[in-house]
Amino acid sequence: MDSAIVASLLSGLDGGHAAVCLCDEGDTVRYANAAFRAAFFPNAPKGPVEFSAALAEAIKAGMGIKLDSMPVEVFEPRVRERRRTGPARYDFTLDLVDGTWWWVNDHRLANGWTLVIATEISSLKAEEIRLRIAHAEAMMKLRQTRSPKREAANTGWRKPSRNLCAISRMTFPSPWQCSTSTISSASTTLSAT
Repeated sequence: MDSAIVASLLSGLDGGHAAVCLCDEGDTVRYANAAFRAAFFPNAPKGPVEFSAALAEAIKAGMGIKLDSMPVEVFEPRVRERRRTGPARYDFTLDLVDGTWWWVNDHRLANGWTLVIATEISSLKAEEIRLRIAHAEAMMKLRQTRSPKREAANTGWRKPSRNLCAISRMTFPSPWQCSTSTISSASTTLSAT
């Protein structure tokens, strides 16, 4: 590859918002752009450093990944092992100590090197949390507004006398009677009208 192309690519990655890291077959960081270093291991030296060790040092210093699920002494070898023997592609979300959320893609290349691309998804995560809270509140409100008569009707299963199949305005006796041929004929009828 042309050296001008490589230089332009690295320059673009250094100034970009995506966090990018490239590790060799021994999991030594050979390249990490400014966004990756700032997010995941801001206290690591600029030269080659072992990936898992750099993450662990940042965690010990109160930076980088927010680790509540296990001690850092368990985390470091676990990450090292997963990166060596786990799936060639591993995608996951994680949150950092600073409150940001990231979508991370680990991709082991054919030569044994690993490319890590991380994208900040804090605004998406905030929206997801807002929607979950709204859903929980709506479900709670629904439970609170049920009448005793309605509650009594919901205590046992009973076969409905007539169920609706979700095909526009057409109704069928019950959902288990909606075969493929019934749906096709209903679609033909609807398109003819």
